[in-house]
Amino acid sequence: MGRKVLQKIIDWCASREKDWTTIEAHLEFVAYEPCHERIGAALKSATTAGEAKEAVEPYVASPNLKGPRLPK
Repeated sequence: MGRKVLQKIIDWCASREKDWTTIEAHLEFVAYEPCHERIGAALKSATTAGEAKEAVEPYVASPNLKGPRLPK
């Protein structure tokens, strides 16, 4: 995940008193953030868990950043 997206998530969570380090907060952000319509479309078209995971991966922290991780 890019630091710019991560900062948007942190700011969004802070304004709503949510813990940005939880996967639930990241998913709420993705569902809320209107400029991320592509991810919504990708999730709607996903037919497997793997495709859904690929769609949300850019919005979930990478291993070198603090934050939630998707299960392997």
